[in-house]
Amino acid sequence: ESAYLAADIKSRIDKVLEDGRDQVNQATKLKSKAGTLTAQGDELLDQAKKDKDDAAALKAKYYTAMDKYNAAVSDIDLASKKAQAILDQMNAQSLVLAQVATQYGAATGHGQDPNTPAALALKAQLEQAQADLAAVSAQKDKAFEDSQEAGKLADEYQPVIVQAEKDKRAADLEFQKFAQATSEADALQNRA
Repeated sequence: ESAYLAADIKSRIDKVLEDGRDQVNQATKLKSKAGTLTAQGDELLDQAKKDKDDAAALKAKYYTAMDKYNAAVSDIDLASKKAQAILDQMNAQSLVLAQVATQYGAATGHGQDPNTPAALALKAQLEQAQADLAAVSAQKDKAFEDSQEAGKLADEYQPVIVQAEKDKRAADLEFQKFAQATSEADALQNRA
């Protein structure tokens, strides 16, 4: 009976040792798998950092382009306002000129007597109104040039803005990749 008990105990010890070896083998495999998952997680985190940096660079490029575009738009607005102000002045001065010309025509009897005192006084006003209109008209050419330059700026910056919008979308996609990679890396770290 003791030989039977000894054989039974030896069999149990062998079974426990075999179970222990199996557990050690499983633990070794799990540790190896955890190392692999950790390495994959580290790679994903590295890629996520790159994606985040790429996104930040693209956003910076976008905001720089938008700042330039906003400056160009401000220049365009200023040139347009100046041109409109000059046109408004020309219209107002044309009305003054027309009014003085009408009064002068009436004072001279429509050209019959240009030497009446009222006609002579209005003639000076008429000449001044013509000079004022000429001065405002001279500004019109400069305003037109400024408007043309502003239009060129708008044309120049249009492709820049289109590219900036593309860069912004690319930055958003890079940031989404960063978020996804970070999430995947966290999941791998948790599994490891």
